[in-house]
Amino acid sequence: YAIKHGVHGFGLHAFFPTYAIFIAAVPVLFFNYEGFELPSAAGEEMTNPQRDVPFAILRSGIGTVLMYGVPILLILLVLPTGQVSSLGGFIDAAKIVFTVWGGHVAADGTATLTGFGSAMGHVAAVAFILALISSGTTWIIGADRTQAVAGYDGAGPRVLGRFSRRFGTPIVVNLMSGVTSTIFMVLAFQLTSGNAAKYFAVVLGLVISTTTISYLAIFPALIKLRYSHPHVERPYRVPGGMVGIWIAGVLTTFWALLATVALLWPGFLTSDPNASLPSGFTRSQYELSQLVPLLILFALGVVFYWAGGKTRGQMVEIPLAEQMGVGAVS
Repeated sequence: YAIKHGVHGFGLHAFFPTYAIFIAAVPVLFFNYEGFELPSAAGEEMTNPQRDVPFAILRSGIGTVLMYGVPILLILLVLPTGQVSSLGGFIDAAKIVFTVWGGHVAADGTATLTGFGSAMGHVAAVAFILALISSGTTWIIGADRTQAVAGYDGAGPRVLGRFSRRFGTPIVVNLMSGVTSTIFMVLAFQLTSGNAAKYFAVVLGLVISTTTISYLAIFPALIKLRYSHPHVERPYRVPGGMVGIWIAGVLTTFWALLATVALLWPGFLTSDPNASLPSGFTRSQYELSQLVPLLILFALGVVFYWAGGKTRGQMVEIPLAEQMGVGAVS
């Protein structure tokens, strides 16, 4: 395509966004690079988790940067800046590129595929759907396991901590996730009359904020536990001692907080905050669409924790590893 039509160039200044663009991009960028800690949830099933978990996280981090960065760069080279969008940019770029095998691009930038170009478009569409399915499946595997372990440890109903004897999978949480996602899918189609584009940004914001809010407790816990439990053996170390821990904890917590605020209040500290709202929504409508579900989820979390009270009451003290003569205190 580049040989036939050339590419769109952009100078170094294009990589320096305005504050309005920066504050809008922070939540999405945070969401792109979160979740790398999920492999640790299966650490007890690894032969050498102390070695395997850090390398798994490092490899996945490098792979994610490349698999996000390269396609985005190619999209920016193919699509005119005015046609780049968060929802359909990838598909639009693919359609335009496939016109070299059959099809044409209208004056307004709309691509129409014919012949072999149309065939390639169908192949790309199937591959794109499979990529989304595999991505969602991988994510839900880690998330479900984490939820099941939480239930097993008393942070939720004990029934959520049941694992399949045959497969070793969190069977109850897996089924609950399937039922819940199916219900929400049906509701989404019914409430939007099949037109989800209007609600895409709203739902995406809610999905991301539920995760960024959880990290507001996860990241500071690193610092807190090093002070409250300094005697516990740590298989994973942060370089730089306590200075490194404070740097890592403060930086990650800051970005999680900024992403959360930017999600709950689009246009945070910009000259015209309402310009950052999704199309078709007033400020009050958008805030209600975010805060009401979050309050429901918080209430559900409280109920889950209350339901795990019996499990927590049955916990027994287990001697720490160093007290048993195993490992070194660090």
